[in-house]
Amino acid sequence: MRAKLFIGLVFYLFVGKALAQELRQKNLSFETGIDFIFSEPTKMDFVRGDVPSYYNLGEATSNLSSLQFKNYLGIKAEVFTLNNKFALTGGIRYTHLYGAIGKQSYWYVTTSDFFYVLVTQNNSNTELMKVKEVTQSSHYVGVPLELKFFPMSPHLIQIYFKAGLEFNFRVKTKTDVVFSNDDMSIYKNKIADLVRNPGNFCAVANGAAGLRIGRPYKINFSLEGNLPVVFITQETTGVVNPLSGVGFQCNLYIPLKKVNQNLKN
Repeated sequence: MRAKLFIGLVFYLFVGKALAQELRQKNLSFETGIDFIFSEPTKMDFVRGDVPSYYNLGEATSNLSSLQFKNYLGIKAEVFTLNNKFALTGGIRYTHLYGAIGKQSYWYVTTSDFFYVLVTQNNSNTELMKVKEVTQSSHYVGVPLELKFFPMSPHLIQIYFKAGLEFNFRVKTKTDVVFSNDDMSIYKNKIADLVRNPGNFCAVANGAAGLRIGRPYKINFSLEGNLPVVFITQETTGVVNPLSGVGFQCNLYIPLKKVNQNLKN
């Protein structure tokens, strides 16, 4: 809640100042980017540890490693203020969010490459399966909103800073399971059904610094470094819990319109 209030206040202060000035340069931009997310496995009571005896000790996702990233494509409109200090952008974005958990670490070598999933447990039967990895791919359509600040006058190369928000709506999710024994693949859907799907709505905030190359009213290119990338909504993914991340974004700008400067003279 505090994060939402802070981001809302920042946008109110900067956007209000920007809109108080006459609009000038307008661009159509095409974007692509990727964010690498630090994450942890979601708590799942059907996951067991290294040996079958762990099923008496409750869930054991703390023994697992996780991996998560999101990549995206989008198209946006960009509008500058008269003094070229601020730019507002908004548009539509497709986002692919990928998460995975596994006993084999994604960053270093471990002693085993599988964990156990409890499929059935009752008074007469306990059924455990060796699983190497559970992956989840989610697809979103969203709206990015960004405010950029250019501290220097227009030059061929400019440094700028950005605050951004994106609001995403999930359209599709696929959960996949990789078994230690390929013969167990017939149980893939049974285990996939145990993993919860992500929420239908996902909101992400990020700060960034960028380098933009090109003259005003000409085709421009920019490269941004995103830090931090923060998920505002909780339980964004089913198999992985996102914490924060870093990434980069590339943009291509095509000028749309040059508004006559009716300066104060």
